[in-house]
Amino acid sequence: MLGLAPLGMLGLTPLGVLEPALLGMMGLALGNFGTGSVGTCTVGNVGIRTVGNVGIGPVGNVVTCTVEYVGNVGICTVGNVGTGAVGNVATGTVGNVGTGTVGNVGTGAVGNVETGTVGNVGTGTVGYVGGVGTGTVGNVGTASVGNVGTGSVGNVGTGSVGNVGIGSVGNVGTGSVGDVRTGTVGDVGTGPVGNVGTGSVRDVGI
Repeated sequence: MLGLAPLGMLGLTPLGVLEPALLGMMGLALGNFGTGSVGTCTVGNVGIRTVGNVGIGPVGNVVTCTVEYVGNVGICTVGNVGTGAVGNVATGTVGNVGTGTVGNVGTGAVGNVETGTVGNVGTGTVGYVGGVGTGTVGNVGTASVGNVGTGSVGNVGTGSVGNVGIGSVGNVGTGSVGDVRTGTVGDVGTGPVGNVGTGSVRDVGI
């Protein structure tokens, strides 16, 4: 069913029972109250809550965000949805698995990580270009979660999560936000990281 997360209130995602969040409680959607605060959707049997800014809301201010689970993958898209939100996350968990940390960490990093890790698995092992030690992580079947295309959760193409193989992580094509046009990961490489081109955030079409 559709997960209800009305405008900054507790996010409910009934799939028979409440989906457990990272803290074993209902997911808290703390962020921007009012218009464009919290959106919800259910992708197939994949529950995902978008927390923060939806549409053309202001630059993403997300204080905390617990992890919801897509299959066995914990994912929470924080602050970045639509065409105008540039997500900065303090302690949220964005597009990661298990206890990994954020796509955007710090005081003003856009698509960068200052103190956290990006798109990682387990205990927060940092993804890197060329491969992931534990394999392809955060890819759930053929579901497109947080992005558009045939890729899996948080990334597009044949690349893994938290790194780049042929595809890349958390970005689509050449014009998405929270990725790099040159196909690198997080803030790796020479391409601009975070907001590139005119595409939207984490759900950009090719």
